[in-house]
Amino acid sequence: TLRSLDDRDLKRVVEGFVAAWERADVDAIVSMLAEDVVLAMPPEPTWFAGRAAVAAFLAATPLAATTPRHRLVPTWSNGQLAFGHYSWRKERNVFVRHAITVLSLRNTEIEQITFFRSTDAFTGFDLPERIAP
Repeated sequence: TLRSLDDRDLKRVVEGFVAAWERADVDAIVSMLAEDVVLAMPPEPTWFAGRAAVAAFLAATPLAATTPRHRLVPTWSNGQLAFGHYSWRKERNVFVRHAITVLSLRNTEIEQITFFRSTDAFTGFDLPERIAP
């Protein structure tokens, strides 16, 4: 799919996902999802299928008002669009490594989101350990 997208469309997906996530804008993220989207977090046995289920999970957990802010850094993982995902740590006044997020696309829609929630997932990626505010 990535080879079939032109640079403008790919840039729109990347920038839209980053901006929506960093604003904790569930509606904007949901608007980017395929109807049959799947969200997984290996090795957790939990997964969500369909826009409504993913939207409910995002609103209740990672993008809830009580959850720390996030920063995303675009990268690639096995030929797929990916992001180094960083979470705010108030006591350290810095964003720290949290997860590698991999997206699978169908045209410009996100059909799968996989969160590898471990700092070990950053191994092999040329991404910073922390991001200043």
